[in-house]
Amino acid sequence: MRREEKKAEHRLRNVGIPALLAALSMLVVAYSLHYMNFDIAHGNASGILIFASMGASAFILFMTPRSKAAHISKFAKSYVCAGLIGYFGFAIRPFTGIYVSLTVVMFIATMVLVLAKAEHPPAVGIAVAFVLYNVGTMGILVVILGMLLLIVMRILLEKAVFVMEHDVGRLIEKL
Repeated sequence: MRREEKKAEHRLRNVGIPALLAALSMLVVAYSLHYMNFDIAHGNASGILIFASMGASAFILFMTPRSKAAHISKFAKSYVCAGLIGYFGFAIRPFTGIYVSLTVVMFIATMVLVLAKAEHPPAVGIAVAFVLYNVGTMGILVVILGMLLLIVMRILLEKAVFVMEHDVGRLIEKL
């Protein structure tokens, strides 16, 4: 069997299953946000920005697993940092106003993520959501739960589907 045929043969496994797991992860996150009445508690659309950031993260984690931003350690560090920085932005907003808070949060989030080698761009959207929608401590819980869910799904996917780099050598030998 030719190499192209083998690649096409695994299209469902290599694309379909990761896409399905990303979608299922987002279903659980969406249900959790709805169940917790997150938008009602923190303002209309507060959950949408957090959900959009997590959706972008799910795409990166599941569909581009070998990219720098898809490393689980970078993803986890970026979400923890974004939640803390976002909460800081939420705390200073009454004193500085929304525009100064957004500017401070964007600057700090960008600097911290780069310096911590946790470059996962959707995490900045999480920090911004805290400022835009006055998301408090409940937001940190949502971010941590969403992050843990995506990490668990990604680990399951790695075990079941992804051909990791240490396995590539064995596959090439078999060809």
